[in-house]
Amino acid sequence: MKKLTFILALTGALLMAGCSLFAPEEFTLDPPPVDSGTADFSVYVSIGNSLTAGYQSGALYESTQQYGYAMQLADAMGVASFEVPWIADPGIYDADLKLGHLQVVFDDEGNAGLAPILWPEEIVDPAQLLLNAGYVGPYHNLGVPGATTFDMLHAMDQNSCYTAQLGEPNAYFDMILRNEGFDWTLFGADSTNLAVVDQAKLADPTFVSVWIGNNELLMPATAGEGTPFYLATNFEDLYSDVLGGLVTDLPDAKFVTADLPYVTSIPFFTTVPWFVIDPDQNPVDGDGNPDNGIQFVGLLAEEGTDSLLASGDLVCLTLLSYDSDSNGVPDLNEGLGIPDEVLIELLKSGGMTYEEATAALPLAFPHHGSEIPGGLTLVATEVASILEATDNYNTVIHSVADGLGVPVVEVNEYFQDVSVNGAEYNGEEYTTTFVTGGLFSLDGVHPSNVGYALIAEKFIETINEAYGSNLSAATMPTVPRSTTEIDGLPTLPARFPGMPF
Repeated sequence: MKKLTFILALTGALLMAGCSLFAPEEFTLDPPPVDSGTADFSVYVSIGNSLTAGYQSGALYESTQQYGYAMQLADAMGVASFEVPWIADPGIYDADLKLGHLQVVFDDEGNAGLAPILWPEEIVDPAQLLLNAGYVGPYHNLGVPGATTFDMLHAMDQNSCYTAQLGEPNAYFDMILRNEGFDWTLFGADSTNLAVVDQAKLADPTFVSVWIGNNELLMPATAGEGTPFYLATNFEDLYSDVLGGLVTDLPDAKFVTADLPYVTSIPFFTTVPWFVIDPDQNPVDGDGNPDNGIQFVGLLAEEGTDSLLASGDLVCLTLLSYDSDSNGVPDLNEGLGIPDEVLIELLKSGGMTYEEATAALPLAFPHHGSEIPGGLTLVATEVASILEATDNYNTVIHSVADGLGVPVVEVNEYFQDVSVNGAEYNGEEYTTTFVTGGLFSLDGVHPSNVGYALIAEKFIETINEAYGSNLSAATMPTVPRSTTEIDGLPTLPARFPGMPF
């Protein structure tokens, strides 16, 4: 899988030190007795990708797995058992470097940033982090981070998944499917090795949720590409086989599925602006847009109009941590992508003449004039392409599901609304603003606990309407989070020698 490599150096005090962003207290539950209507919730199985798994902040780990939307659905259903492949904290962010999930950190000068947590010294193999590897039978939560629709049918291990064909094996398949450790024929299967869909069937569920297709769009987009992994016609064949196969082989079960959100709804693509502004002018208005009358200049990029980014182009969050020299100093602070005219004005604001600033430019900003790599931007044509592909995939999902009588949770419509208007949960207002908004975790892609709770609510609304049930979502106490807003968006990168982590 592509790694979201973050060691972010953000300007100003972004967060209140010591707060716990995404770790609420235990659920407070007092639901009415469950009326399942025409459904049967006694054995619930969920299949999908990282969203179904409960992935947050660059990793899968127990502290946040328990708040994934599938886990919250299982709680609402009152199922007797919902076995999850529990991954011990701090989870797996980078197994080779023995790193766990992202956390907020501060340097000696109080600058806030993000860095992954080191594994405890006794952990030398990621397999040690799987707490219930010996569970007898398929897990009920079969969400595999990085999985595609192809993988639901064909991936048996890390080397047979879709991304392995692209040179990125995915070890989560080994941990969650456990085909090496179990002979599934002893459980009544026709084969010793089973993909996700076959393991779901083996669990003999009475209710199944299916949410798949995101990674075919998201992975290329986060790599700065506008072309999905496969065409809508290929997706239709795969999706029909997944959902249709489950419905056919589990005639007594009920189902729910969901469509796919636009990548433009997540902070990974909406946090870093495509422009910079002269140092002596106000950066942005309250909505994160250039103020009227304020001069702004697009960043230098490999792609875009005349090599300058423009309105409609998106910048990946990973630009904040990009370092072509691998020396620990973000290149953005050394002039990467910043037009010379703006850098010269910055130096002049410190008392230099134009001639002095021009002469000092190479020393002060050694990467001045360097373009932002195309893999860190999604230009307007690529945005249009990936959104069109999303629409095409969603047309497939609704068409196939409608033909099978399976209700669809309209996640895309909901995410678009939330990205503009925010959302209320437990009496608190939340937004998609990176870090401080509270709806997304620290990787800028996956929801926070509250974000997953809101997704669970949408699933519950759809299930209740389709099957006449009375499921009610669990409520969580307000998630502690920063009340310190990001100080606008920086007019220029911060000037400091790099963070010590």
